[in-house]
Amino acid sequence: MSLLTLNNYNSHLFVKYLSILLSIYCKEILNWVYYYCREMVEVIYPSIDRLLNIVDSKYKLVHIAADRAKVMKEYKHFQCPESEYVSKKELGRALEEVDKGLITIKEN
Repeated sequence: MSLLTLNNYNSHLFVKYLSILLSIYCKEILNWVYYYCREMVEVIYPSIDRLLNIVDSKYKLVHIAADRAKVMKEYKHFQCPESEYVSKKELGRALEEVDKGLITIKEN
Protein backbone atom coordinates (compact mmCIF):
# COMPACT_ATOMS: atom_id res chain seq x y z
CA MET A 1 0.00 0.00 0.00
CA SER A 2 1.39 3.39 -0.97
CA LEU A 3 1.32 6.40 1.28
CA LEU A 4 0.01 8.51 -1.57
CA THR A 5 -3.18 6.53 -1.85
CA LEU A 6 -5.26 7.18 1.21
CA ASN A 7 -8.16 4.93 1.80
CA ASN A 8 -10.73 5.54 4.49
CA TYR A 9 -8.62 3.99 7.29
CA ASN A 10 -5.43 5.85 6.33
CA SER A 11 -7.20 9.17 6.00
CA HIS A 12 -8.75 8.68 9.43
CA LEU A 13 -5.30 8.03 10.96
CA PHE A 14 -3.84 10.96 9.05
CA VAL A 15 -6.48 13.33 10.39
CA LYS A 16 -6.03 11.95 13.92
CA TYR A 17 -2.25 12.42 13.92
CA LEU A 18 -2.53 15.79 12.26
CA SER A 19 -4.97 17.00 14.92
CA ILE A 20 -2.62 15.77 17.67
CA LEU A 21 0.33 17.58 16.11
CA LEU A 22 -1.69 20.75 15.63
CA SER A 23 -2.94 20.71 19.21
CA ILE A 24 0.65 20.48 20.44
CA TYR A 25 2.30 23.00 18.16
CA CYS A 26 -0.56 25.34 17.35
CA LYS A 27 -0.56 26.89 20.81
CA GLU A 28 3.18 27.54 20.63
CA ILE A 29 2.91 29.01 17.14
CA LEU A 30 0.00 31.26 18.11
CA ASN A 31 1.87 32.48 21.20
CA TRP A 32 4.92 33.26 19.07
CA VAL A 33 2.84 35.11 16.47
CA TYR A 34 1.02 37.07 19.20
CA TYR A 35 4.21 38.23 20.92
CA TYR A 36 5.98 38.93 17.63
CA CYS A 37 3.08 41.01 16.31
CA ARG A 38 2.72 42.82 19.62
CA GLU A 39 6.37 43.80 19.53
CA MET A 40 6.01 44.91 15.91
CA VAL A 41 3.09 47.18 16.78
CA GLU A 42 4.96 48.75 19.68
CA VAL A 43 8.03 49.37 17.56
CA ILE A 44 6.35 50.50 14.34
CA TYR A 45 3.72 52.94 15.65
CA PRO A 46 4.24 55.84 15.30
CA SER A 47 6.58 55.72 12.34
CA ILE A 48 10.04 57.19 12.82
CA ASP A 49 9.73 58.87 9.42
CA ARG A 50 6.60 60.76 10.47
CA LEU A 51 8.18 61.75 13.76
CA LEU A 52 11.30 63.07 12.04
CA ASN A 53 9.10 65.32 9.89
CA ILE A 54 7.95 66.94 13.13
CA VAL A 55 11.25 66.94 15.04
CA ASP A 56 14.39 67.65 13.04
CA SER A 57 16.80 65.47 15.06
CA LYS A 58 16.64 61.92 16.41
CA TYR A 59 18.47 63.07 19.53
CA LYS A 60 15.96 65.84 20.18
CA LEU A 61 13.12 63.36 19.65
CA VAL A 62 14.62 60.95 22.17
CA HIS A 63 15.12 63.74 24.70
CA ILE A 64 11.55 65.05 24.32
CA ALA A 65 9.97 61.60 24.46
CA ALA A 66 12.04 60.52 27.47
CA ASP A 67 11.17 63.67 29.43
CA ARG A 68 7.47 63.33 28.61
CA ALA A 69 7.50 59.62 29.52
CA LYS A 70 8.99 60.45 32.94
CA VAL A 71 6.23 62.98 33.57
CA MET A 72 3.59 60.45 32.55
CA LYS A 73 5.06 57.81 34.82
CA GLU A 74 5.48 60.05 37.87
CA TYR A 75 2.30 62.12 37.75
CA LYS A 76 -0.03 59.92 35.63
CA HIS A 77 -0.81 62.99 33.52
CA PHE A 78 -1.97 62.01 30.02
CA GLN A 79 -3.11 64.43 27.32
CA CYS A 80 -5.50 61.89 25.77
CA PRO A 81 -7.81 59.38 27.40
CA GLU A 82 -5.86 56.19 28.03
CA SER A 83 -8.13 54.22 25.71
CA GLU A 84 -7.02 56.34 22.72
CA TYR A 85 -3.36 55.36 22.99
CA VAL A 86 -2.08 52.48 20.88
CA SER A 87 0.99 51.93 23.04
CA LYS A 88 0.81 50.56 26.56
CA LYS A 89 4.11 52.02 27.75
CA GLU A 90 4.79 55.64 28.56
CA LEU A 91 7.56 56.08 26.01
CA GLY A 92 5.32 54.91 23.18
CA ARG A 93 2.53 57.15 24.42
CA ALA A 94 4.93 60.11 24.49
CA LEU A 95 5.89 59.41 20.87
CA GLU A 96 2.20 59.24 19.97
CA GLU A 97 1.67 62.65 21.56
CA VAL A 98 4.52 64.08 19.49
CA ASP A 99 2.95 62.54 16.38
CA LYS A 100 -0.48 64.02 17.16
CA GLY A 101 1.00 67.46 17.77
CA LEU A 102 0.06 67.54 21.45
CA ILE A 103 3.65 68.37 22.40
CA THR A 104 5.09 71.56 20.99
CA ILE A 105 8.81 71.87 20.37
CA LYS A 106 10.37 75.25 21.11
CA GLU A 107 13.50 76.22 19.25
CA ASN A 108 16.13 78.18 21.20
